[in-house]
Amino acid sequence: MKFLNIMDNNKQIFLLGYMVLFLLYAFFPYSILKTIMLPIVILILITSYPNLKDYNKYLALVLFVIGTVLMIYNKANIGDVIRGFTDNAGLISLILTVPLLSVIFDYDNFNSIISSLTEKYITSPKSFYVTTLFIINSIGMLLNLASIPLVHQILGNTSQNYHKRLYYRALTRGFCVNLLWSPNFVSIAIVLNYIDISWYKLAPFGFLLAMLNNIIGLFMERKYLKQEQFRGKIGKAEQIDKRKVFKLVFLLLSLIIFIVLLEFIIGKSVLVVVPLVSIIAPVIFALGLKKLDVLKKKVNKYYTGILLDKHNEVFLFTAIGFFGYALGNSPFKQYIPMLIEKLGINTSVPIILFILLVIAGLSIIGVHPLVSISAIAVTVPVASTPLNELQMALTLLTGYMMYNLLSPFSIPTLVMTGLTRESPLAVSLNINLYYVMVSGIITTLVCMLIG
Repeated sequence: MKFLNIMDNNKQIFLLGYMVLFLLYAFFPYSILKTIMLPIVILILITSYPNLKDYNKYLALVLFVIGTVLMIYNKANIGDVIRGFTDNAGLISLILTVPLLSVIFDYDNFNSIISSLTEKYITSPKSFYVTTLFIINSIGMLLNLASIPLVHQILGNTSQNYHKRLYYRALTRGFCVNLLWSPNFVSIAIVLNYIDISWYKLAPFGFLLAMLNNIIGLFMERKYLKQEQFRGKIGKAEQIDKRKVFKLVFLLLSLIIFIVLLEFIIGKSVLVVVPLVSIIAPVIFALGLKKLDVLKKKVNKYYTGILLDKHNEVFLFTAIGFFGYALGNSPFKQYIPMLIEKLGINTSVPIILFILLVIAGLSIIGVHPLVSISAIAVTVPVASTPLNELQMALTLLTGYMMYNLLSPFSIPTLVMTGLTRESPLAVSLNINLYYVMVSGIITTLVCMLIG
């Protein structure tokens, strides 16, 4: 018991050590580094287990049990066990480091600038919807899930002038389209982990899909926007500090350019690049803006609070990686392509729709897309389908987006529920079902055009 208490009190060290070992292995692929990662991740799992949420706990245990059975069936050796437990080390490194990027927003009073801009330019239901989309798109690509409560804090009072469903749709859809392209999202990391394609080749098409989804969302709301009456106040022409606006835009663009250049220069995936950028960029900007005192405070807050709150994700992603690796090395992965062939699904469009239906359907009953995407990726390799890597990647990403928009169990839905006090269904399936169906059709059309 005393040993476990010591381990629990030093969990941050193990988490950071695990991440550092992964990054070292990415550049120096010595097997000893992977071997050291195994006992560290096991200690992390043991100390995290008591604090897991029930759903994550049971799901992870089921995945570990199934993975263990498959490992035994496959007659796995110790090397397979090590690779299974560390298969998602890149994803874990991503979720551990991305919160550091939010430090950049604390280097200046950017929240007040954004708030002033919204007060000035929101003059109708349509401008409210578009502004909400634009803000959550822009902030979300950097802050990830933390962007939802931040935007709600900025627009909460303004949103009371409009129907709540309009606000919920703009907020959820605007956030989720970032899943299609932003390198700071786990969706991109998991897809690139299984599909042999670089982020800078995927991102332009993912961004195109995101913009098309924004336009579609606006088009679907056009009738509702005409009926909705403007009940707010016309924004005052107060002076806005343009220098701070340009600084904010510069920071956002700099991060994206930094990620693209670094991936191109070092030739590593976003699973390596984004953690490096998340660590390096806040330091560079702090030095340039002379905000080292702010950086120190925020890093301390990250170490003592935010980092410890990641135990649910670390445990679940390790279980998913273990299950996915075991499934990928078992004979059972052959049965899915055989089933697809027997069903006569042998052309691009039916396969895309089949994959989207599987991910979206399972999401409604609570199956995490990381599980379904991992299972699909290892059992339906790109080479066994008429799809190319880009088409498969966009299909899986759209499926991931569908989960977040439809599932009452998704994290964005639960965050929205906590902020708005609405039921999970009221901010997910009830307001986004038709939008998701149209989004699936758009993805299919885009994939056909690029095939």
